[in-house]
Amino acid sequence: MIDPTSDRQPTSDALPPTPPPTPPAIVGNHSASNGAYAIITGILALFGAFHIIWSYSPVWIYGIDSMEYPYYVSDHFPLLIIYLSDISSIVTLLVGAILLLRRHHTGRMMVILGVSLYILSTSILLLPDITYDITYYITYYITYDIVMLIFPFITLILALSKPTKTWAASGYAP
Repeated sequence: MIDPTSDRQPTSDALPPTPPPTPPAIVGNHSASNGAYAIITGILALFGAFHIIWSYSPVWIYGIDSMEYPYYVSDHFPLLIIYLSDISSIVTLLVGAILLLRRHHTGRMMVILGVSLYILSTSILLLPDITYDITYYITYYITYDIVMLIFPFITLILALSKPTKTWAASGYAP
């Protein structure tokens, strides 16, 4: 024990141990992503565009009468609006995926727009199926349409994520 009345200074043995020095603060934005989310988003957007193109292949091969839903949908919605919506989805998904893979922020916005448009048009096609004959359509069409909406929703979630935003906003690809 140290006597407070003593003039003698305590030795270094009596001092408590000091903590190790802390490393210097890290400066800069180190939360930038490696681009995995954005690349997956771009690939899913390309697959989505090619899926929409592929879904119209019976029209190109056999003509307009080969489509399953034109007669059914034409009673409820103008068919031209659905075709224009699909064409708009194809263009925005293709251009948006290419721009996103080139690290343009505009590409991310175009992918979000294209996927949202596709989800909206598929949901519009799904509504008459629900109201027509629920027992038959729930087993085939609704299940098929819901499965076909899984990838667009995944693409939309990835496109809206922060890592995709930071990667796309970080600049052009080398």
